[in-house]
Amino acid sequence: MPPKRRASSRQAPTKRLKQLTTAKRQERQDKITTPDTIISTSNLSLSLAFLAGWADVTSVKTFKMYSSMMTGNWITLTTRVASQDYTDISLLVATLAMFSLGFAIFRFVDNYLQQGVAKGKACSWFAFLVFGLMYAADYLILKDSTSRWPIVFVAMASGIINAVSSSRCHLVTNMMTGHVMTISSNVADYAFERKMLNANAPPLKLKQNTYVSIKIIGSFCSGAAMKIWLSSVLVNKAAAVWKFGQVGTMYMLLLVLSETTNMSSTLCSCTVLLSAVSLIGSCSM
Repeated sequence: MPPKRRASSRQAPTKRLKQLTTAKRQERQDKITTPDTIISTSNLSLSLAFLAGWADVTSVKTFKMYSSMMTGNWITLTTRVASQDYTDISLLVATLAMFSLGFAIFRFVDNYLQQGVAKGKACSWFAFLVFGLMYAADYLILKDSTSRWPIVFVAMASGIINAVSSSRCHLVTNMMTGHVMTISSNVADYAFERKMLNANAPPLKLKQNTYVSIKIIGSFCSGAAMKIWLSSVLVNKAAAVWKFGQVGTMYMLLLVLSETTNMSSTLCSCTVLLSAVSLIGSCSM
C-alpha cells in the first residue's frame, strides 16, 4: 500500500481541479442569470469617455482648471508652493480633496451594497448626486461669475464618475495617456513579432485592448469637439448658464441606464422624464 503522503499528493490536484471547475461553472451561470442592461459595459466606457471630453472642455473654459484630471492640479499646487506663490492654494487643495472624497464615497458605498440586496445598484444611487452637484456648480456661478470655487462640486462629481469607470469598466476614461501608451506598446510588439515571425506561422493580430484604447480616445476627442461646436452654435443664454447641469443630466441618465434592464421600470421612466425636462429647461429658460 502506498504511503498516505503520496495519496494526498495525488488528491490535491484533483481537489483544486474540482474547485476551478466549480468556479467556472458558477461564472457561466452568472452570465446566464444576469440580465443585460440597457447600456452595456463597452458602450458605458465609450459614453463616459465622450462625456469626460465634454466636461473637461467646459471646466477649462469656465475655471481655467481641470475638474477630473488631478495631475495638472498637483503640478500647479507643487509649483506654487515651491515658488512661494500661494495664490489659489486653498482652492487647489479643496479641489483635490473633493475629487478624492467623491471617489472614496462611491467605492465605499459600492462595496457595501455588494453585500446586500441592492447589489450593483450604486450607479443609480449616485446618478442623482452627480446631477445635483453639477447644477449646484451652475447655481453658484450664476451668483458670482468671478469665483472659481464652484469647481469643488464639479470635482466631487468627477471623482464619482471616475470611480464608476474604474469599477464598472475597469478602464480610465478621462485621461488618454495610458491609452496612448497601450496603443504604442501593442503596435511596437506587433511590429517586432511580425519581423521575427517564421514565414509559415499564422498571421498576427493586434491585441484587442489596442482597439479599445483607440475607441476611448476617439470618444473623448469627439466629446470635446462636440462641446466646442455646440458652444459656437448655441448662443442661447440659458444654455451657457446651465452648462454643467447639462452634462450632469447626461451623466445621470447614463448611470441609471447602465444598471437598468427594463426601460419601463419606474426609476428608468422617472430618470428619462427628469433628463428631458432638465435639458429642455436648461436650453430655454
